[in-house]
Amino acid sequence: HAGWTVSTTMRQLAADEQFESHGRLVTEVEGSVTWTADTAEDALHNEHLMKFGLNVQFGCDFSHNPTNTLWNDNYALWFPVTQYVSPAGSLTPQSNETLFW
Repeated sequence: HAGWTVSTTMRQLAADEQFESHGRLVTEVEGSVTWTADTAEDALHNEHLMKFGLNVQFGCDFSHNPTNTLWNDNYALWFPVTQYVSPAGSLTPQSNETLFW
């Protein structure tokens, strides 16, 4: 999205989480993805909704993962979302205005 910057934070995989992909051992993965408005004018106003796309590829058996659920008879994987709220015209979050989805 124009006016927004995306960043990722990597995390190390425990030995039992590591896997091989295209002939190499994968020992770290993206741990979080953060979208940040570049300016207060670019920020999302409270009365609006914005969708952010995220493409991922999974190579796992969802039936053995405790973080997923069945939805419409299909395995669904849910991602926690933290939304920081700031006053109009500011990018400084208010500590008492954090939303968890």
